[in-house]
Amino acid sequence: MDPLPWWARSLAALIGLAAGSFGTFAIFRSDNQAGTAALLVLAAAFMLMGLQGTPLLRFGSGDASVQLAAIRRRAVQVAETAAQKESPEVAAAVADAVESITPGVLHPAIRYEKQLIAAIAQIDPTLEVVMPPHDKGIDLVVRDRHNRAAVIEVRYLTRQRLERHAIVAAEERLRGTPFEGRLIFVTSAPPDSQAERYLSERQGDDPITQLVVWNGPDDNGRLARALAQQLRF
Repeated sequence: MDPLPWWARSLAALIGLAAGSFGTFAIFRSDNQAGTAALLVLAAAFMLMGLQGTPLLRFGSGDASVQLAAIRRRAVQVAETAAQKESPEVAAAVADAVESITPGVLHPAIRYEKQLIAAIAQIDPTLEVVMPPHDKGIDLVVRDRHNRAAVIEVRYLTRQRLERHAIVAAEERLRGTPFEGRLIFVTSAPPDSQAERYLSERQGDDPITQLVVWNGPDDNGRLARALAQQLRF
């Protein structure tokens, strides 16, 4: 969002001062604690708008909470930068901090990947998970103590099944690289019929892409088996 113009900032500051005055008066004159709290929160929100020039993203009087657009936008930038440039452990810690400050700000796909990394560490703490730069087209690289590596393609889906072309495209990106044939495709949704047929027709290949439908700790067993399969070669 663009910063507020000067006249809007001035108006917001005046509204904040007025709401603060009424809220302070209500503390001593009114028994309506919820209404008084809402007035004070509203005053603080409009004063911040006036001082910072930041438009409000949401105001909730029910829980007396205010979220500012600039704060949420900056939080997302910090989490995404950490995911690209820091180790998975640091990126996960940053994402946790961002979530604690601005709950719900992270895209579900970012949270899904963060939870997957934590699950891999729980399965085998000796495994190293690396996030290559995004221009490499690879989501995660997992290495064991013998420096054997496998690639994990992460796909978070909510309203559709995993399609065949997504698997083929991921395999194509690895063709001719040291990771060819070592793909683990982790998704939140089951595959469609074409994707299932594609994988079943290649069962004679060794190794082939391992498909794991993962949605939490209950699926750690199948994730562990896929890791063992792809890292043993």
